[in-house]
Amino acid sequence: MATRIGCDAKTVGKLSESLADVFGEIIADGDIIAIPGFGDFIPEMHAEHVGLSDDGRRMLFPPEITLKFLPGTALRNRMP
Repeated sequence: MATRIGCDAKTVGKLSESLADVFGEIIADGDIIAIPGFGDFIPEMHAEHVGLSDDGRRMLFPPEITLKFLPGTALRNRMP
């Protein structure tokens, strides 16, 4: 990617880290990230729940945020 945008790898690394930080903050707030021509990242909140661990014991799982990706029309049209 560095050669494509004409920057050195260190700069691209810093940019990538900053972008990940901003995305993390937006997702943590429960907001959708919409990138025109690419798609939407949609946070889904899951409440804490009781489930079974790998060894069959009941345990309480904490609440979590998962991320769903919906590709945009332009991206879907480019896929074979």
